[in-house]
Amino acid sequence: MGSGLKTSMRLDLLIAFISKPTKDIVFLPVSLLFIFAGAVNLGFTGFLWATPFMVLFFIIIRDYHKRLKYSLIIIVSMVFAFFMWDKPTNKLIFPYLGAKVELVSGWGYQGAAYSNQFYLIKPDNIENWRQRSHTNDPFEVVLFDENVTLTMDRVEISHPSFGLSLGVIFTDANGNEFYISPDSLINSVAIGDILSEQLTGVESTQSAWSNNIGLLMAWPMLPVILFSKM
Repeated sequence: MGSGLKTSMRLDLLIAFISKPTKDIVFLPVSLLFIFAGAVNLGFTGFLWATPFMVLFFIIIRDYHKRLKYSLIIIVSMVFAFFMWDKPTNKLIFPYLGAKVELVSGWGYQGAAYSNQFYLIKPDNIENWRQRSHTNDPFEVVLFDENVTLTMDRVEISHPSFGLSLGVIFTDANGNEFYISPDSLINSVAIGDILSEQLTGVESTQSAWSNNIGLLMAWPMLPVILFSKM
């Protein structure tokens, strides 16, 4: 018997002993919240830890009137698909997509092997990058001739060593792509190396609500966290 079926049977038995008002008022909203959290989660587990709540959701609504049941399924499916489909370009998760920035003089960039992107280099890091570059490296450090305007296109999401890494991708008028980390971007705006009215005062490229709700997907670690604080 599959583990998914066993989980469903256990939840089914548990729900059978719970009153309908409790299921409707408590367990249904909780299941919807965690399903939503799984959909917006940027971590490497993605929707994995929301799966039990998806099972719980279907168990709760199975006895609902057909119209209500199908309406709930359609709504949940639409919300799920909207946030799961293309997170890097989702403006609800990354609200500053489309923001314009101007790099002041002194910025540089360098290409990378096996990539069509350029890495943006802060003015105070130019010499360090040049020293690290090999003499036979075809991707030399290049300085911008003048101030350049870029547009935030997307935020790339990766999971090195099971962690979360975000990379902000900007494009210029010619379609070239430039990469910078969110921290470097925010710090550069704060000190004036990057000019942007839209990003001034911004503390994160990700919306606070999506970050906070996504943290619910750490619920399997709750016993470990509580035990460590004892």
